[in-house]
Amino acid sequence: MLTLIYIATRFMAKVGAPDFDSAQALEMLQTHYTLNYGSSRAGSRPANIDDEYYPIFHFDFISIVGRPLKPIVRRSTRFFDNVTITFRRWHAPYSAKHLHGTSFELAHRTFRLATGAAREAWYIVLHPVAVPVEEPPPSRQDRRKRREASSQSSAVQYHHAQALASYIKQVFGGGELLGEGIEPSWVLGGQDSQTITFNKWAIFQREFMDGWPEFVEQHKQDQFWTDNQPAFHAYDYGANIEIEVSERLQALPKEHLLRPSDDSEDSENGEDNEDNEDSEEGEENEDNEGGEDREDGGEEGDDSPNTSGATEDAYQPL
Repeated sequence: MLTLIYIATRFMAKVGAPDFDSAQALEMLQTHYTLNYGSSRAGSRPANIDDEYYPIFHFDFISIVGRPLKPIVRRSTRFFDNVTITFRRWHAPYSAKHLHGTSFELAHRTFRLATGAAREAWYIVLHPVAVPVEEPPPSRQDRRKRREASSQSSAVQYHHAQALASYIKQVFGGGELLGEGIEPSWVLGGQDSQTITFNKWAIFQREFMDGWPEFVEQHKQDQFWTDNQPAFHAYDYGANIEIEVSERLQALPKEHLLRPSDDSEDSENGEDNEDNEDSEEGEENEDNEGGEDREDGGEEGDDSPNTSGATEDAYQPL
């Protein structure tokens, strides 16, 4: 706390000085700063028994990777939960750094469809039925470059997007979804949008997956649809939502590491060590086939989606 006060005092004194100008402001923004809590010269001191600490927790990232042909949400009792559907940003790239637990590249596989009440971006992602075996790039840097390139071109090709959009409008054109405002006149890139309840969104996911075999049969002349199966994905980052520390949260038991923390202590070669770790992660992802390690007792073949940061109450299969 003393360190923060010390630095804040210096900051306010500098920006409040009469000679402080825009050039100095830009220099401050472009300078990398670190905070050494162990340095007495920076104003730090050991904690005292009389000190009081008030930790604040924030929820900053959520990632959901569904399983092919399975809806990943269920009906919600929260009245104000909603989802906004639009084709305006259908081609938005799916950031590869938010994709976990898959062993395929994203190029020409995604269709952005909606935005949730918690800002999460919803995608339809076409998973390959059989993942082709390819020789991995020789280094971590090359793998990163390949993922980034794949992410930038993640949107499905235009004629595939047209077919998906037509099918989505068809799903909303009957049954419990009739009259929800997704009209046959909607076009790719258009400004039309419609907000529906989370319960209707759950129904859409179920109806979308249930009708997929018929869609594939109608488009069997295109090998793309027989070689791939749809899954719902969602992610959001940067919301920085404060988490209220309730008694239930305070009573949570201490977490246990699934992997020893000293795995990489024997290696001092940074790049080689990172490559090894990346390779180990890849093997784990292949074993999980689209799902991360879970501690909920799920068995192999469980249809639960792979979630990072999501609560069990919010996202479960129907």
